[in-house]
Amino acid sequence: MANNSSAMKTKPRQHERGFRILEFRNPAGSISFRVQGWRQGRRLRENFHSVQAAEARRLELENERLGLNTPETLRATWLTSDQLKAAEGVFLALPDPDEVARAVSWWQARGKREEGATRHAEDMRLDDAVTRFNAWLENSPALRDATRRNLRYRVAMFASEVGNIPLASITPESIEAWLDTRKAGPVTKSNDARALKRFFSWCCERRQRFLTTNPCAVVRIELPERAAPEIYTMREVLRILAAARRFRNGRFLKGIVLTLFAGLRPTEALRFRDDQLRDGVFRVESMQSKTKESRTIEADPVLLVWLKECDEGPAVDPQNSKLLWAEFKAMARLKRWIPDGLRHTAISHYFRRTGSYGLTAEWAGNSEEVIKQNYQARTTVADTARYWRLFPSREARKQAVRWNMGEK
Repeated sequence: MANNSSAMKTKPRQHERGFRILEFRNPAGSISFRVQGWRQGRRLRENFHSVQAAEARRLELENERLGLNTPETLRATWLTSDQLKAAEGVFLALPDPDEVARAVSWWQARGKREEGATRHAEDMRLDDAVTRFNAWLENSPALRDATRRNLRYRVAMFASEVGNIPLASITPESIEAWLDTRKAGPVTKSNDARALKRFFSWCCERRQRFLTTNPCAVVRIELPERAAPEIYTMREVLRILAAARRFRNGRFLKGIVLTLFAGLRPTEALRFRDDQLRDGVFRVESMQSKTKESRTIEADPVLLVWLKECDEGPAVDPQNSKLLWAEFKAMARLKRWIPDGLRHTAISHYFRRTGSYGLTAEWAGNSEEVIKQNYQARTTVADTARYWRLFPSREARKQAVRWNMGEK
């Protein structure tokens, strides 16, 4: 009896036993882990999807039962020791749990992707990126041929001079240092920077993601204040037209005539097609215009007559044959060639003839404000009257009169 009573005294009561974990299968077939035991005189059963979560709860309940759940004691957790150390570091840097939650949300939404792009960029080198960019240029129908040539040339020049460096190592400072080595004026450097900005912007686009930021976005080139446009005198205009007719069977005549009597920009003249001219009117399409805005031009009789002197087909680009262009300028006996001087001359005479800011702006593809600031009072009435009578011959002038296209 003594032994039995002693055994009964040492046997723990049911509510004094610890908590345990039971594994069972749900009717649906999934496995659950149940923590069960007695808590404050009541039977407790809690189910968990993982054994780690169940074990964490069991330890928490055990600490509570043993009176160990004080602020100084550690709570049970399913985190590993390395995870706990990492979590401690996070909360030392960001004590506010809400800030930690926002940081985790930002990382999942953007940070992970940007870090992946950065790692990808670290492996991408400049020559490879340029090769892919050139392939994109060739297959992009939205770009004009002149735009493709400009981008390809300037980006290739940059790549050849800085070397095949990692793309991620290119900074605004390195781009500015390269621009400083260029023996060119500020306008040329500005054009270089614009081309590089477009290239690096392409590298940042979603399909590539070679870079997360455009290193050329903050590069700025100080440009000098733009001078007032210069125009050619009537004598110089006559020399240019005479030389254009004689030089290489009118090689450059069409481009000069379209610029001089239709006010087209040089690139717009190169894009002009003969079939655009119908009943004395032609339309500069948005893809032909520098501003990407279309406009309609009523051809003057002097332009129509001069176009009959030109060969069929597109105008010839002088930049494709610089030696021949130099020979032409020498034949025209010009002291200097004025950039866009032919177009400035045409707009000045058109404004003098019409006296209208609006008509001139529509004709030239500019704003009225530009016309007011740049093209007023640059010619005389007599010179303008003579300008629009510069037919290639007397017979051509008589023909224009017979057509009844302006002169009566």
